[in-house]
Amino acid sequence: STQMHKFLASLTENANRIKGKTVLYVPLETIKDNEAAALNKELVQRFEAALIHWTRQVKDVLSEKDQVDSSGDSEGPLAEIAFWSARATDLNNILQQLERDDVKQIVRILGLAKSVYLEPFEKLAGLIR
Repeated sequence: STQMHKFLASLTENANRIKGKTVLYVPLETIKDNEAAALNKELVQRFEAALIHWTRQVKDVLSEKDQVDSSGDSEGPLAEIAFWSARATDLNNILQQLERDDVKQIVRILGLAKSVYLEPFEKLAGLIR
C-alpha cells in the first residue's frame, strides 16, 4: 500500500509539474482519533512517505535558481518577470495546501508519532509561511 501511495505521489507531481504547479499528494484516510492513528505503524509509514515527498517538493521549489536563460538576456526582462510571477504563484499555492485540514492532520499525527521526518519538513514549510 505504501508503494501505491508513492506511485500516486509521483504521478500527481509529474502531471502537475507540466502545468508549472506543485501539488502535494495527500493519502485519503478517514481518521477520527489522531492518537490511535499515531500508533498505527503502517499508517504512520504511509504518512511519512508522503511527508518525505512533500519535503522534497518544497525544497525543489525553494532551491530553484534563476531558471531564466542564464546565458544572457536573450529573452529579456519580461521572461524574468514571468518566471518570478509564476514562482510566487506556485509558492502561494503550496502555502494554501499546507493550510488544508487534511495536511494539518497528517502533520499532527506524525507529531504524535514523533516522526523524525517532521522537523525538516516544518523548517521548510516555515520558509514559505
